[in-house]
Amino acid sequence: MKKSAKLVVVLVLVLAGATLAYAGAAPEGYQGVSDVARDPGAFAGKGVQLKGSVAEGSVDRANGTFALVDGATRLAAKWDPSVPFPDAEAGGTIEGKNVIVTGVVTVENGAPVLLAHDMKVGCASKYRAA
Repeated sequence: MKKSAKLVVVLVLVLAGATLAYAGAAPEGYQGVSDVARDPGAFAGKGVQLKGSVAEGSVDRANGTFALVDGATRLAAKWDPSVPFPDAEAGGTIEGKNVIVTGVVTVENGAPVLLAHDMKVGCASKYRAA
């Protein structure tokens, strides 16, 4: 094989490897609470991952509801009753914690509501009991 052909093969392999590495390292796209509140119709019926904080005093364990906040914007959320409420992961409460919540956006009475089924609490390990 000629030297120039070898060089072309090596360049193609390097470019392919770089492309695969970049595609695997692409960050996940989280939506903000304000994004959904600003245009609920664009998200209605779609699965989303929302980044925000659980509003202080908003958790109602009996009804499985809570609110997410992102600055001054607030979004109602309902927890899937078939999944354990995530308080244990957060050391007893999720209120005031930064979270990433996965669910489906619905519109109820003209307002967006997140039907949540998964929650990741920011730095959950520091909230666990020793």
